[in-house]
Amino acid sequence: MAYDSQRDRTVLFGGWSGSIHADAWEWNGASWTQVSGGPSGRYGHSMAFDSLHGCVVLFGGQGSGTQFGDTWTFDGTTWTQVATSGPTAGESHCMVFDIQRGRIVLFGGNATRSPGPIYLGETWEWDGSTWTLVSTAGPAPRTAAAMAYDSVRGRSVLFGGYSPATGVLGDTWEWDGAAWAQVAASGPPVRHYHAMAFDGPRGKTMLFGGRASGGPSSGENDTWEWDGAAWGQLGGPAPPVRWIHAMVFDSARRRMVTFGGVWSPSGVGIFLDDTWERGTALATTGIYGASCGSPPVTFGPHVGSRPMIGQAQLSDVGNAPFGFAAVVWGVTQQALSLDFLGITGCTLLNGAEMEIGSFCASTSFSSAQHNLAIPYDLTLLGVRVYLQAWVLAPGYNPFGIALSNGLELVIGDV
Repeated sequence: MAYDSQRDRTVLFGGWSGSIHADAWEWNGASWTQVSGGPSGRYGHSMAFDSLHGCVVLFGGQGSGTQFGDTWTFDGTTWTQVATSGPTAGESHCMVFDIQRGRIVLFGGNATRSPGPIYLGETWEWDGSTWTLVSTAGPAPRTAAAMAYDSVRGRSVLFGGYSPATGVLGDTWEWDGAAWAQVAASGPPVRHYHAMAFDGPRGKTMLFGGRASGGPSSGENDTWEWDGAAWGQLGGPAPPVRWIHAMVFDSARRRMVTFGGVWSPSGVGIFLDDTWERGTALATTGIYGASCGSPPVTFGPHVGSRPMIGQAQLSDVGNAPFGFAAVVWGVTQQALSLDFLGITGCTLLNGAEMEIGSFCASTSFSSAQHNLAIPYDLTLLGVRVYLQAWVLAPGYNPFGIALSNGLELVIGDV
C-alpha cells in the first residue's frame, strides 16, 4: 500500500487471503474504489509513492509458484511495467521514497531457493529508470522488517524483522543515502511483519502491530513512535492484534491509515479486511483576553494537562473566593463588555453559543479545578474550544461576579 500525495489517495494492490489477489483499490478517506489493471497477482511485494515522478512504484512479491523481480508504476490511471531486472526477486522486503534525493530505497527480503530461503541484506535505489545496488553493509540480512522515510531529518528508518542468525529482531537503523547506522538497540519489543509510516507534521515515525514469534498468541497491537533519538509507546484505542498489514500516512487528512492483516488466536489464520485510521493533531492550550476581579481571577491549564481525545483536560482557577467557580465554554470567542448587566469591568470572552460546562471542584478556600471530559472521537481533532471561569466576587461590582481570562483548547491526540 502507498499514499499518492498528489491525488490524495491511498493505493492498495494484491495480497493473499487463502488465494492470491491481483486487484487494485483506492481509499479516499471515506470509501474504497476498485481500479482496473495491474501486475499479475502477488503478495509480499513493496510499494512506495515517488512524488518526483508522480507515480506509485511496486516491486517484487510472491506469485503462484514464483517470486517476482519486476518493477511497476501506477500514475493513477495506468499500470506500467518499467523494469524486469534489479534487486533479487523475492518478497517481504521494505521500501520507501527518499524525497530529498529523489530515490526509492529498498532493503532486505527473502528469496526462495533450494533447500531453503536466502535472506537478503542488500540496499538498492531506484532513480525512476534504473535500479542500482548501493550497499551490502549495514543491518543483518533479514525479511519482514518495516521502514519509513523521515522527511524532516532525511533518513530512512528501519526497525526489526527476522534474521536466521538471531531470530526476530528489535534493532533500529537509519540510512542517510550513503551509509547505514544503528541508532538504537532497544525500543519496541522484537517483531516482524509490522508496519511503519512517517507522520510529517509531527516529525515522528509511527510503528504499529506485528508478530513477535511463530506462536499463535504472539501478535501485537501496540503503537510506538520514533523521534530520531528514542522510541516511545503511545496509548489510546488501537486496532485488534494483527501482522502482515499495511499502513500509510495520509498527509492531506493527517491520518494514519491501516488496512488488513492476519492473526491466528487459535493457530488458524484469520484474514482481516478492516480499515482503521488514527488522527494526528497536536493538543495545545493558550490564554487570551483579560480577567477582572480584585485580585483578578486567573484561569489556565493544570500542569501537564493537555486537551487530548479520550482524556480529561484539567484547568485551574485562582483567586476564586470560597473556592467556588463555574466554567462556560463555546466554539467561538468574542469580547463583549458586561457592564450593561451590572457585571462592570468584566468581558465575556466566549461566543454567543456558550453553554455551562460544569461547576468546578474546590481545591482550597481561594482556588478550584475544572474537569472537561473529552470523548475519544477523531472528528474532534483540531476543534477549538474556548473556556472562561466565573467566580463569586462580593462587592466587586453590583452583580457580585468576576470573570477570568479566556482559555483556548485545541483538541488533539498528541
